[in-house]
Amino acid sequence: GQTMKMARRVSFRLPKDPKRVLVAPAVFVALSWFGRTTYLSSPRRPASSQPHASRRFYRSMASTLGASILPAFSLKKRGGTKTKATVAIDITEKEKIPVKIVTFDFTGTLGKVNGPTEDHYIRALQDVIDGKKLVYDDWNFEDEQEKLKSHLFPAFVVAYKDQMRRFPNFGYGKMTTRRWWDNVIYETFSKAGLPKEVLNDVKEPVGRLLYDNFAKGDVWILFPEVLHMLDELKSNGIRMGVVSNFDERLEGILKHLGILGYFKFVLTSVDIGIEKPSPAIFEKVMELSETEFPEEILHVGDTIRTDVEGAMNMGMPFVFVERDGEDGALAIVDMLKERGLQQDYLAPGGISTNHTKCNVVRSLASVVDIVESHR
Repeated sequence: GQTMKMARRVSFRLPKDPKRVLVAPAVFVALSWFGRTTYLSSPRRPASSQPHASRRFYRSMASTLGASILPAFSLKKRGGTKTKATVAIDITEKEKIPVKIVTFDFTGTLGKVNGPTEDHYIRALQDVIDGKKLVYDDWNFEDEQEKLKSHLFPAFVVAYKDQMRRFPNFGYGKMTTRRWWDNVIYETFSKAGLPKEVLNDVKEPVGRLLYDNFAKGDVWILFPEVLHMLDELKSNGIRMGVVSNFDERLEGILKHLGILGYFKFVLTSVDIGIEKPSPAIFEKVMELSETEFPEEILHVGDTIRTDVEGAMNMGMPFVFVERDGEDGALAIVDMLKERGLQQDYLAPGGISTNHTKCNVVRSLASVVDIVESHR
């Protein structure tokens, strides 16, 4: 939730019979106009979340008026002709909206590739060469294997980024994800130095084999703490979902890993043609979570641009997973300070950086405590 602080002391001269004047509605209207304008125009509120903020503001105002303003009226007779009513309004309590749903990114958050990516690529190439019994006069797999392998991962990073730049979101609306990955795999081996003659012979079967292998759970592995954390959240009545910039294979991967049943929904960028950090994908998360309040959703991810900024822009609390280093924690502390939000994101279990705690964790084991602190 966001913190709304108001301190106003308003004095009125009322007729002798105060029942004839509706003071409370007048105060409500005045404060609603002032507070709603200030609150909803805040830079921490994106335009896409304004309807939810509006509903939340009036709900907060109504409860505050009922609990604080009406009992604060003190009527004192002055000279027997008029009554002075002093209304003291002090809204200093942070409205607490409990977290009811936790959403997770997948890659780097819940799971990762089981072993180096280049190992899977070199193994697929060897399987195809051996299976097709391919032999070349001037190139031998056994002799070139280690050299090729040493260049594969840097080549993959370049090929992936270039393909994502040219055809964002796994080619959504332009090509199938299988073809998109075929292009990445071809460029990876090409940039790593695989001779063109060999590459042309193996590109289709290697592409098919890698695409199918990466759809299975044995190529992926969960981080050690994930199962225990999911069990704890489930036992505490927390609903969960997955939202990830991923292709249509993700649900099958989660099933292979044995965790699909924990999640109310699995939403990928390919499912709806929108990637994080777009507000649209987080609005879809709210729809699937069946809530109007972004503060009820805690998003957990390992990427600042897509996960942290995406959640923050929607007004959702977040957890940033940084398993090594503290560059991300420092960057997030700076981001929070720039937006004036650092006090809203303090939480137990976070990494202490420059004497400031924020929701940056080394392990997902801390997520359970963070969720409880938001309830």
